[in-house]
Amino acid sequence: MTGKKQNTGLLFRAGRPAAAELFCRWLYPAHCAMCDGLLGRTEKGICTSCRQHVSRGRYPFPGGTAAFPYKGVYRDAVRRFKYGGRPEYAAFFADAIICAAPELLSVRCPDVLVPVPIHRDRFRERGYNQAEELARELSLQTQIPYDPGLVVRLRNTKPQSGLDPDGRRKNIQGAFSVRRGAEVPKRVLIVDDIRTTGSTIAEMEKVLTAHGAGEVRAVCICLAADDR
Repeated sequence: MTGKKQNTGLLFRAGRPAAAELFCRWLYPAHCAMCDGLLGRTEKGICTSCRQHVSRGRYPFPGGTAAFPYKGVYRDAVRRFKYGGRPEYAAFFADAIICAAPELLSVRCPDVLVPVPIHRDRFRERGYNQAEELARELSLQTQIPYDPGLVVRLRNTKPQSGLDPDGRRKNIQGAFSVRRGAEVPKRVLIVDDIRTTGSTIAEMEKVLTAHGAGEVRAVCICLAADDR
């Protein structure tokens, strides 16, 4: 599969030389995305034991698809990925999303993958943006370019997790903008970790559509139970 070239001003194709990958694994041992135990040298993403029990699925929502329900081991894994300093989980989650949403990543191949941005204050706290790590891995595995700076976060909003649906919509209104001078591709796929009410994705879609996107869809790791 090959991505289409677009003049967005800042597109990336993810990749890492094999030697660099081995060095990173030596310096920063990878953990299993499910049990958080250290992975063996031949294991990738999740350990052999967890691989026998993890059930990959497909959890559609309006305009997109998630790979897992937001509960149990999947909820715990996403929380570690988001808050616990486990960016290496992105490789497994990206693979699961590709299996869950082939129509969004191949049949309806997007021009660009766009992660939901976080505010610079949150980035300093976590050290990375989990959605950007996920988009990078999706790009690596599909060869679809990603643009982590196409949509920018204008303000540091309250955590969505503590708000009701109406509060989520109000909290996220006006929080995003398209990078100044950027040309937005026609087919955009938003990448995020958890989809609950869809307020964040809807706000990003509104901004992208206003700047020329013709089709905006989304993929997420987990779909919250109250959204199904």
